[in-house]
Amino acid sequence: DYPLGFIRVRAKGKEPFIKEFLQNPPLPGGASKAEGTQWIRTLREITLDRVEMSENLFKRMAENEVFEKICIKNTDITSVPPFFFQQKHLEYLNLGCNGLKTLPKGTYDLPSVRTIDFSGNELTGAAFEGVSWSVDALEHLDLSENHIEKLFIPISHNKGRSPVLKTLNVAGNRLSGLPSAFNGVLDGLEELNISWNRFGKIVPGIVNFESVKIFLADGNELNELPGELMHWGIEECSLSHNKFTKIPDCLLQAPLLKKLNLIHNGMTVREPKPKLKWNNKSWGLKISKGNTVLPPRFFLAQLLIDLYSYTLAPIFQAIGSLFTYCCEMVY
Repeated sequence: DYPLGFIRVRAKGKEPFIKEFLQNPPLPGGASKAEGTQWIRTLREITLDRVEMSENLFKRMAENEVFEKICIKNTDITSVPPFFFQQKHLEYLNLGCNGLKTLPKGTYDLPSVRTIDFSGNELTGAAFEGVSWSVDALEHLDLSENHIEKLFIPISHNKGRSPVLKTLNVAGNRLSGLPSAFNGVLDGLEELNISWNRFGKIVPGIVNFESVKIFLADGNELNELPGELMHWGIEECSLSHNKFTKIPDCLLQAPLLKKLNLIHNGMTVREPKPKLKWNNKSWGLKISKGNTVLPPRFFLAQLLIDLYSYTLAPIFQAIGSLFTYCCEMVY
């Protein structure tokens, strides 16, 4: 019944014509000016990147009850309007890379949402207090690159339904430990990313993620892992930039492990043999040993050794052979 049939809108940038379009979109033939203010009600998907937001735009978006995808990123919004969590048909919500500091309090029913992305904001643990999302289809939750110091997962699922959350990303926060209970919402988790936090230890028994296949914990202060990890069915594990001095025993016994990353830890490894390399920047030669550039005296010594080995030694050997041959001819 509505002449404006917009289904999908994508806008990027702070140019004046984009703001004008969002405020006063072009009207098709036969549409009145009053109808032009209601164009947003028909939208299923809206993507706004680096767009100047306004309260008027949010008010008009709140009139829409059929959103399936909302993506608003790289703006200066600091709070989330409650209507974002009142969309029964919403499947994808991405509010990453904004300036979010608070979330709307209360319990919200999101029966269709599959992805929630709040990465790259300024959320703390306090922002999740008094927040509850009732979800039945959520598979991906991204809370990375925030200021969260205490992890609280504000999701629950209806009784009798199995949890479906597959990936949880809390990398780049200020976490030092995992909570003692997740209310069963993570029992089906397949990928857990806790990289670049402040974890010094993972307490055994707190988390039972037997379904986890990918475990990423780079950039922490870990020096050991709980033995139960070998029962997770883990296939990929990344533990770079930690404090391990050896490969954890639980990983050596993990039957399905295919990929392991332990670079930049405290392990003792055999140093590589010094090699002579060409330096394009200085148009000269340098000797490098691992990641260390050796002083010039080592370069000179190596050069003399190579000069003798590849040039002088064969000459001396040939002269010696010729002298021996001449002596044999004389006698």
